[in-house]
Amino acid sequence: MTYPIVSKKDVVAYVEGRSSGQLTPHDLEPKYRGDSSEDWVEQVNDTLERVLQEWRSQKSDSATSNTKADALEGNLAVTLYKGLQSLPARILTDRDFWRYASVYLYDFIVWRQPAQSATAMLSYFGAASNGLGRDCVPHRMFNRAHITDIGGTAAGDADPFAMAKFGAADVWKSHILRVANGNAPLVVHEMLTDVNQGNLKTNLVRPVVKNMRRVRANVLFEVLDQVQARELVDRETARTITTLGALDDAEGGE
Repeated sequence: MTYPIVSKKDVVAYVEGRSSGQLTPHDLEPKYRGDSSEDWVEQVNDTLERVLQEWRSQKSDSATSNTKADALEGNLAVTLYKGLQSLPARILTDRDFWRYASVYLYDFIVWRQPAQSATAMLSYFGAASNGLGRDCVPHRMFNRAHITDIGGTAAGDADPFAMAKFGAADVWKSHILRVANGNAPLVVHEMLTDVNQGNLKTNLVRPVVKNMRRVRANVLFEVLDQVQARELVDRETARTITTLGALDDAEGGE
């Protein structure tokens, strides 16, 4: 198989060059890994170009708030996932492949994650350290769509990607992708359903997830079915509301 890659060192040089205006998109020079038995280059590039085209056609409608921008990222995540999900695991687990995807999507990433310097942007390109990190934009987009696809399909949703498509950047960043909850798509599906419907307010998400982390010590979230996942989220939400209410009463009585 043949697929495009960019090393961490070359990502740093490219991002610094684009940021300073010394490089243009045409200066991107990827390398290729694998043999010629299967060529995935065209499929990869077509998918990344489709993401850019969709972003360019919709970005003006999404620039007014972070919620709208994240909703656009969620929709683009589905496009990215559908185009790349058939790639072999060897490619999808290659850090340099995701670094290539990042530099290809340079303009989108700079729009989505504005930063004061090239160095501050490197984590979004998977180049802040030897590891890919949690913030690499195309990698987190792929995972976002993958998690919602599994959860939505298991739940029988008409659109299994629906929970990826609304703006919930903080929930994804802090409570799904950076913690073990992302390994339990059905639990994520039920939690996002409540967030989307307004049943789980922003100020409750953090304490609810904190309570769920305690439960994780005794419950294997990954094996829960939808009914059990629903019961878990309902129970921990109710427990959180009760606890916070008791704390408010105690403070009010002082």
